[in-house]
Amino acid sequence: MAILTADVVGYSRMMEADEEGALASVSRLQEEILKPRILKSGGRTIKVMGDGLLSIFESPAVAISTALQVQHLLASEAVAASGTDPLRIRIGINYAEVMITQDDVFGDGVNVAARLEQHALPDGICISETTHDILPEELQRLFVDGGLLHLKNISRPVRAWHWPRTPTIEQSIRTVVAVLPFQSADEAANEFLVDGFTEDIISGLARFRSLSVIAVSSAFAFRDRSEGLKEVGRKLAANYLVTGNMRPVGRRGSDHGTDDPSRHGAVGLV
Repeated sequence: MAILTADVVGYSRMMEADEEGALASVSRLQEEILKPRILKSGGRTIKVMGDGLLSIFESPAVAISTALQVQHLLASEAVAASGTDPLRIRIGINYAEVMITQDDVFGDGVNVAARLEQHALPDGICISETTHDILPEELQRLFVDGGLLHLKNISRPVRAWHWPRTPTIEQSIRTVVAVLPFQSADEAANEFLVDGFTEDIISGLARFRSLSVIAVSSAFAFRDRSEGLKEVGRKLAANYLVTGNMRPVGRRGSDHGTDDPSRHGAVGLV
């Protein structure tokens, strides 16, 4: 089931400025534009909540098409809001199994859709990878990869896709880097030491605000390298992978000194 959630951008500010006008504007948006368009497309509006709306569709492609229609309609037909600015909405869509009752829908997939909506830009749409993967190619091409998102109260990271594909959106998406566990050329090397060095690299890269660095637990799940690097990059939603190895190259200090490890690494675009 495709779950669609939508809300009005700047609703709290509108309510503060003109409560009666804001309520009237949002009600018109929901009753005259959103709900009729959803119904016409074969969707079902489960409930409205203040400035928000929750609907479900049998087909993710239909949900996406409906969302695109709504955003195009709002862009061409200014819906009056309190003040002078037109209403703008953001939409989140997720494809997942849910439980449906007469007047509500339940499941983790509903929470994901709501969290994705919060990451959509004004006038935009944010969808999950499970939704994107089963769309027709012509719809897939409309979205840009947003990388992994760590959503509130969702234990696993979710890969997101954004519409529209504008330079502003594409530039706002940070570079995602994954550092895979370094390998040792010496079988006697201490794995704890090698892993610690890899974690130090991850911690160092995480200090850069322009980078989104994959967590240690996720990156270390690919220790065995049984899959190709491109596949690992796809699963981690990483733009770049950092790989490397460590090997001792000699002794320093006394005859009983410690090994001086040599580190070799590589950064690759995936």
